Order: sequence, then C-alpha cells, then structure tokens
Amino acid sequence: MSLFREVAEDAVYRVEGSAPSPSVVVPEGFSMRLVPIDRLTGPDWSGITSLSGRFSARYLRWRYRGRRTEVLLVERSMRAVAVLWVVPSELIQRRYPFVDAGSSAIIACVTDPSCRGRGLYPAGVRAIAASRHSAAYFIWAHKTNEASLRGIVKAGGVPIGEFTRVRWFRGLISSTAFRPKPRMADRDG
Repeated sequence: MSLFREVAEDAVYRVEGSAPSPSVVVPEGFSMRLVPIDRLTGPDWSGITSLSGRFSARYLRWRYRGRRTEVLLVERSMRAVAVLWVVPSELIQRRYPFVDAGSSAIIACVTDPSCRGRGLYPAGVRAIAASRHSAAYFIWAHKTNEASLRGIVKAGGVPIGEFTRVRWFRGLISSTAFRPKPRMADRDG
C-alpha cells in the first residue's frame, strides 16, 4: 500500500431487510447489541477501538456521525469481539453512490481473530437485516476476501456488482467506479 495511491476491487451485495424472526441465531456464548452511535459508552468505544484501531474508529465516528448511524457490537464475556457499522444512505452515498436512497450500508466489519469461523459475521448481518433499521442493506468486501464473501452470502446477500476504489493520501481523496452485475435479460440480448 502506498501513502499516495491505493486501489481496491470489491464485490457488492444487497441484503433485504426482514421482519425480526427467530432465524437470527446468535452463536452460543456471544451476545449482540445494535447501538445508536450517540449512545455508545466509553467501554463500547474502547472495544471498537481495540478491534478497528484508533485511527479507523475515530475516523468512522467523525465521518459517519448521525442520528441513524448504529453499531452492532458482538460481545463475549462483556468484551467486544466483533463490530459492524450501519450507515444510512444519506451519509454514505457521496462516496458510494450505488447505495440506494432509504437504504443503509454495512461497513467496517471486524472480528477478533480468536473468534473467526464461528458464524458471528453472517449472524451479525442477519441481525442488522432483522432490525428494521432500513428496508435494504449494501455490503461489500474485497474480491479476494473469500471468508467475508462466503459470510455475506450465508447471511442472504445477493451479488449486485463490483467497484474499483482509488484512494490517495490514505483516503483523504478517493473515487469509486461501480459496475452493476449484468442481469440475465441483459445477457440474452
């Protein structure tokens, strides 16, 4: 990664919101809390920072602060082991214009390495989809991040396209080029 220019290729998925249901199963020994950003406590922020890093946590807090931004905290023994940010379209569309108005994006997802492979990520995405926060959610992961891509599909994600993001100066300047996935009717021509 260069300080001046960084390129990322991500696959984009859409997850439909759903009514709360018993289909959201939290893995045994873990709990989940979806918390509005303005109600996160000092210990919550400490957990987010320990997972995401100080710079990232501060940036996300500053960039996506808003009354509808929420954070899903996955905890074990009262310690954060995973975090997923839920950002409404009006706060993220400028950088990611493919996020439909009235929907949200699930971003900056991090799971503690000691807790990976236990189904926390797809369970977290399903819990967010069942929260009624938005009617639909957009989520993406690097095209080579097979574990995250499998987790998104397991949570009900449907591929809708991909994007190339070019960032300069650690993201102070960036551009995103979205390419929708061709529909079957478009291919039959």
